[in-house]
Amino acid sequence: MPHHAEGRTVTIDYGSLRLGDRKLSVPMQVIVRRDTDGTVLRSARLFNFVRSRQNAAECRQEAERFAYLDTGEEKCRQMFIRYWLKDPADLSRADANDLRQLRATLEARPTSEMVIGQKLRRINKLFELDWLLGDAVALERHFDEYLAILIENKLEKMVLFGGQHAIEVTVRWGLLRVAGRMLEKWVDAATDVHDPDSIVAFSDAQIRRGVLWPIARLLEVSRTAAKEPGERFEVEALRYKALLRLMASIENAERGPSNDFAIMQAGWVVSAVGMDHLSRMTSKSLKNAEESYARLDEPSQRQKVVITQVRNMKNAMEGQPSARKRRTMPVD
Repeated sequence: MPHHAEGRTVTIDYGSLRLGDRKLSVPMQVIVRRDTDGTVLRSARLFNFVRSRQNAAECRQEAERFAYLDTGEEKCRQMFIRYWLKDPADLSRADANDLRQLRATLEARPTSEMVIGQKLRRINKLFELDWLLGDAVALERHFDEYLAILIENKLEKMVLFGGQHAIEVTVRWGLLRVAGRMLEKWVDAATDVHDPDSIVAFSDAQIRRGVLWPIARLLEVSRTAAKEPGERFEVEALRYKALLRLMASIENAERGPSNDFAIMQAGWVVSAVGMDHLSRMTSKSLKNAEESYARLDEPSQRQKVVITQVRNMKNAMEGQPSARKRRTMPVD
């Protein structure tokens, strides 16, 4: 059942549910897409339905209480828009004090009676406050809490997508050292709850978005779980693709705006590992991919296509003059 509003299409899928002696039609999934290109903006699956003793008015009141922002949360949202990607030094003293007070209130709020949605909303607001204040210590602590919430509630896909998004935004804010620590924790959590096939599918989509260094690290660690030759080849080939694109991105970084993610990612990698080490990693990844392919008894058509792509990328890279420039960027 599609609904159209403000350039978006909301599709609600209904299903049958038996509750006691009644068979009900209830919403099972909600997907919000952009009208222009069909991009999925939001999606939710509904499950664990239980009988409620509340009447319709009480249910509506409870839904509004859950979904709407309170005064403090609304103030945080407004400041997040006003100070997006600005230096914490640009905060007025009054605004900085208000943000710290709001964070203290959110941190002190008991979570034992919260449902998962409320816990995630609280932690997302804490992320926003940490980014605004440039507080790397608090951000890392809240990221640990976020991963623990996802794993405890068996939200494995959100470990991948949500964890990567938090790291990406942290890089955009220029908090590069803490982004590196968050990256290692995310990689450990993601490889604990996902098999190589899931990681490859996720990584392929993120590489197309230009998220390269986090994916290269994720694939590097996931290699140990790739026992089958075909799995190992897929991981190695995709990692080479990520690293090669990362090197090209770094060499062309000056073409983007100052807060573009590609620019920030480039500075992050150069400050963390350096171009020489990155070049060695890329060459090693190519060698691993080719050796993994050679071990396949009967490569599939897809694998033949992938190795052709790998070799074409290698040839294209070798045909370009290297313009490596060592860059340094300020870090938190």
